Amino acid sequence: MQDPHRALRALALKSLARRSLTVHELRQRLLRTGAEEPGVEATLAWLAREGLVDDAALAARQVELAAERAEGPLRLVASLRARGVDPDTIRAALSGAQPEAEAAARAAERYLRTHPGLDDGLRRRRLGGFLRRRGFHSDVIAEVVGEDD
Repeated sequence: MQDPHRALRALALKSLARRSLTVHELRQRLLRTGAEEPGVEATLAWLAREGLVDDAALAARQVELAAERAEGPLRLVASLRARGVDPDTIRAALSGAQPEAEAAARAAERYLRTHPGLDDGLRRRRLGGFLRRRGFHSDVIAEVVGEDD
């Protein structure tokens, strides 16, 4: 007897071979093909059992990447929410993150190395804007910008 979900599994595996996807993203892709919801859910359950789709692992990896890219928690949380990761999974992933003040200080260091010679007022404004766009909380930004005296 032929597996009724074989084509969905193949499509899911092809999608996952291109890039890591959350359960939500993969569900949406499979449903857009016109697949029936029970088949999609069965395929997602199979992928989860096989360890091929795991929102917690994806979120943890995104936390690691955010630290490398000097991104703050606001930007990271927004990105994970947009990808359909549930709030509890996001919280759990963030519990292992580098302290925000350290990440902001590293981002500020990197920024200031590439923008030397700015007068104090302009440096503070630009650095504050940069850190805000990177997704750091305003109290951390104020602390980092104030420490660079």
